[in-house]
Amino acid sequence: MHRSMESENMPTLQFAIDMQNASMVLTERHLPRTTSTNDEAIAWLKTAPPGTALSVWTSNQTHGRGQRGNEWEQREGLDLAWSLAIKWADSAIEADPIALNKAVTARLCAAVEHLISGHGVECGIKWPNDILLRRAGEPWQKCAGLLIESSWKAGRWDGVCIGLGVNVNSDREGAPRQCSLRDYTQSTFPLSSIASALCEAALEALEEADCEAEYNRRLIGLKNPLRFCHLEHPGIGIIEGVNAKGSLVLNWQPEGSSAKRLEVAQSNELKWDGLWLSARD
Repeated sequence: MHRSMESENMPTLQFAIDMQNASMVLTERHLPRTTSTNDEAIAWLKTAPPGTALSVWTSNQTHGRGQRGNEWEQREGLDLAWSLAIKWADSAIEADPIALNKAVTARLCAAVEHLISGHGVECGIKWPNDILLRRAGEPWQKCAGLLIESSWKAGRWDGVCIGLGVNVNSDREGAPRQCSLRDYTQSTFPLSSIASALCEAALEALEEADCEAEYNRRLIGLKNPLRFCHLEHPGIGIIEGVNAKGSLVLNWQPEGSSAKRLEVAQSNELKWDGLWLSARD
């Protein structure tokens, strides 16, 4: 395969990959500064020819976007913002967006886990696709957030943008519910290498035929009771899984009421109170 990298300071590099039985050309791009790598990737998608992909990353993202309009805050020069945009080839088999979300999230979680292997740190998925870390008995902390946006044309799903913000080398100790890879490893990571590893993991996910077991294995709260607050009502929930519509399915016991089956469609409906507690709380 042949490879390419674009940057203000680097020559162009391209390589071809095989995706869903179609040959695809991927361009990698480093930006010294940008408002949002997802915005860059989505703008590229609008004019990209079928069968092409763009991986773009920066350590200086000024207006990163998260789920439900939230912002993703990045420490300049220390953390990573990365996006992968893919324009499906005309011959590509149309996939299920929910299945793709699970596959990509599971693979990216595994990639982050690999980076911190050997340090006794557990890596899990908070529905729908946040990546959290903890040591046994300690509270979960968020180190990465994933935002997947689809492109549609004439009713056809013709492209996708996968964006991930990762707290890498910043010091997040003392920040509520946040952490970085460095916090757990005391190591400094080269951001370009992490961007390449994430790109490889996401591309592998696109070839996955069945990701349900891997996603569920990493899904925090699956089959275990956890404190939640649903639409301001506290209670105990046991996650049964994520259905075909992407909704979180809970066996829900609100305080003062009888148990029921609950499907949560929007992530902002649910507060994960139990995630931020240690085993002693």
